[in-house]
Amino acid sequence: MAENRKRAGAAESELVRRGRADGTRAARAGQYDEWSFEQEQSIPYAQLLDAQEQCDVTEEAINHETRLMALRTAQAAQTRQRRIAREAAEAEIGQARGRLARNQDHRETSRAQLDLLTGVHDPIPEDGVDPGPTVPGRWIGPADGQLSPVVPPLLKYVLMVLLAVVEVPIYFSTFRAFDPRNFALVWCFTIPVALCMVLAPHLSGLWLRKRLAKPSIGIVPTVASGVLMTAWFGAAVLLAKLRSTTLVQPLFLNGHRIESPVSNLGPTTLLATFGLVIVVSGLLSFLLGIADNHPAVSAFARADRGLRQAEEANLKAVRTHASVLIEDAEEPEVSPEESLTLEHEKRLEVLQADYAAAWAAYRDAWSLAAGNPSRTQAAGSAAPHTGVRV
Repeated sequence: MAENRKRAGAAESELVRRGRADGTRAARAGQYDEWSFEQEQSIPYAQLLDAQEQCDVTEEAINHETRLMALRTAQAAQTRQRRIAREAAEAEIGQARGRLARNQDHRETSRAQLDLLTGVHDPIPEDGVDPGPTVPGRWIGPADGQLSPVVPPLLKYVLMVLLAVVEVPIYFSTFRAFDPRNFALVWCFTIPVALCMVLAPHLSGLWLRKRLAKPSIGIVPTVASGVLMTAWFGAAVLLAKLRSTTLVQPLFLNGHRIESPVSNLGPTTLLATFGLVIVVSGLLSFLLGIADNHPAVSAFARADRGLRQAEEANLKAVRTHASVLIEDAEEPEVSPEESLTLEHEKRLEVLQADYAAAWAAYRDAWSLAAGNPSRTQAAGSAAPHTGVRV
């Protein structure tokens, strides 16, 4: 069917050209006279056109049903995919919004607790009406607007390492006097002791600073901090005493006695010197531990940071799945099935017009070849091709 009606830029289709040729041959053969065209169905060629048109219309109907079935199958699969994508998008967006709501509640709770702690704002009334952050007197954070710790964590770690490095020579020289030939054993004592002498006051400062994080435990952090600092101070005095004692001892080399270059200094001076180095390092470590925001401020900072991250995650989820939700909400003005049906109707119209043109070309060629005015009039008065009713 399609091969017989390819236009390809030609003025007439193959069916029309064949009808014109058949009309010419019929006229030359004297197959019909002027009365043969009074009834269209009396012409065998018209009956042939009806049969061919019926075949083409049936084929087009079958193709149309096939296209509809393929379209419905594709639409069903696409609908399932869209439903799965929409459910996944709604679930992810719902999780992001739930996380955002929880972080908002957490931030408001932290802020309310901080307000109560600082005493700059009364509790939220029973009616639940919050004056809001713009009300004068409500805590709005540090004066510089930064919620970061007083000393950045990275700088704390660097300073702690430097303090430990400063004390390493003292302890190394002290422990080398016990076994100068076994350096591995000396380092096994030196490194842990240097770390402990720096970390102990730092932990004590942390406990003292965080003592209000859990008021229910009372003075336990304060007492623990005091006990730890007392033990550390005793260890510092002992290590300073050991270093001053080992330093004033004479050195024996190849059977010769070599006096210590600081033997003229008194033991009290040496003890005070090394004790001061150890104590200053420890106090600096203690200050690094206590140099932090108030626990309530730290909690608010964490809540504020979590809220910002939740807002970014929610915005990212919405941006990622916005196209899925928008495409699912939009509906085309003309459905795909309607478009296929319109195309099917246009094809049927083309078929009918093509067969009507073939019948007209047949009668035109027959009248021209007959060369008889009466036959020409009969051919012109013949009923047009009505085609197959669909």
